[in-house]
Amino acid sequence: MLYIVDNNQTSLKILNITSNNPWGIIKVPTFKINETNENEFIRLVQTTDSPFVEFISKHYFATMQTKMIRNQVLPMLNVLLMIHYCIEIMFDIEAMKYMV
Repeated sequence: MLYIVDNNQTSLKILNITSNNPWGIIKVPTFKINETNENEFIRLVQTTDSPFVEFISKHYFATMQTKMIRNQVLPMLNVLLMIHYCIEIMFDIEAMKYMV
């Protein structure tokens, strides 16, 4: 996998990436909490040739196998989103201790 990051968080520029690989480039479906449309993400996971899927939030990220996501995660997506929001609340509560 190739990751391209703007560490300076300046104005991003569009990059053109080419491959000499005969199979070409496959975009990894990525779910960003509070940004990605859930239905569009599910459609991408169900149709991708990528062996991996990524999840990104404020406090963590995960790269997982597409097959596992299709077979085990998508059927439980609402439960997993609820777990995420609980974790976010826990982080926020913990951070409040240091704001006083």
